[in-house]
Amino acid sequence: MSTRPPLPPTGDHGADESGRPDLAESLKALREATNRLADSATPAPEPPDETPRSARSVDASPMSDEDAEAQIYYERLEQAGQLADVSSDAEIRGLSPRVTHVRLPDGSIRRIGYSIR
Repeated sequence: MSTRPPLPPTGDHGADESGRPDLAESLKALREATNRLADSATPAPEPPDETPRSARSVDASPMSDEDAEAQIYYERLEQAGQLADVSSDAEIRGLSPRVTHVRLPDGSIRRIGYSIR
């Protein structure tokens, strides 16, 4: 149950000789009521952080669907032994025929193929 602040007393307080309320007294009463209302109000909750992900950090940016699919594809290749890490001066002919992709030192992945000649 909420309690309301008491209302100002009724009567001729602030009335002029004609019985009409005095404008200054009415404005004062209005300001007091506004202040009491503001003091009794509960503050609004803080809004959630709406900072775009791209502004937080580059690493926090979400992957596109194609990037996510490629990541899964390369993980499966690696589990199956079809992806090999190579150095920049590696001889690809020495790799197992099972290897279909190589990961270069810069992190890029290339498909390799064998010629039938």
